[in-house]
Amino acid sequence: MELTGKIAVVMPAQSGVSQSTGNAWKSQEYVIDYFWWPNQTQASKIVMRVFGEERIKQFNLQQNDEVKIRFHAEAHEYNGRWFNEIRIDNVEFVGASINKNHTQSSEEAPVNTENTTQTSQPSQDKKP
Repeated sequence: MELTGKIAVVMPAQSGVSQSTGNAWKSQEYVIDYFWWPNQTQASKIVMRVFGEERIKQFNLQQNDEVKIRFHAEAHEYNGRWFNEIRIDNVEFVGASINKNHTQSSEEAPVNTENTTQTSQPSQDKKP
């Protein structure tokens, strides 16, 4: 799936250690303003996550960046409740953001996009 929008908020990065593998992990969430319908007068907002320190550095998303985002949605269960998570797969800078001095474009540094299971303290990384 794809959408084009503007980074409204860059949330603080979260990190931890997987209880199942012992590997360190890092993720960061972004609030994106976007217009879903052609005649929409007020932007909709969606929260999306980048998982993996390499990908966070690779995309280098900043507030007010105009971006075209390829993403996928996943659902996970925690304590009998289900939650959606929207993960960013690829980023293309558009509009004025094309000329910004980002350290790398999303095309320059290929990264492993295999699904990574993250387990840590549920109260920190498994919020609705």
